[in-house]
Amino acid sequence: MEVTTTLNVSIDYLFNRLIENLTYDIVQNTGQTIHMKQLEGYSYLTQFDKFNRAKLTINKIKLNKKIQYTIENSDFKIIKTYKLSKLKANKVKLVFKQDKKLFNRFSWGISLFDWIKIYNFKRIVKCLELGY
Repeated sequence: MEVTTTLNVSIDYLFNRLIENLTYDIVQNTGQTIHMKQLEGYSYLTQFDKFNRAKLTINKIKLNKKIQYTIENSDFKIIKTYKLSKLKANKVKLVFKQDKKLFNRFSWGISLFDWIKIYNFKRIVKCLELGY
């Protein structure tokens, strides 16, 4: 699944909001405060959905360019990548890509509603634009 959208915000603003989302999840699940320089390679257990816990590993952080992390457990492995490109001073292209492997035939529900996730993703990032 890949989604591309353009936002009228600065690249710094968008990148920082995405990093804040990750660090908030870390605090909620571990109680630890992690700074951006410590994120790459960091792993922790997170509540993936109502029924599943999963290991989240932050694979790559490139300042104002890319954030990539992996969420995995015994049923699935999902790699999420956010790529940012500066188009103008306050205009950013955001490409979100999600690759997944399902290891359990009963985990089909994870893929069932991808179209809803795409719609919601676009709505959520547009809200970031409103907050700018």
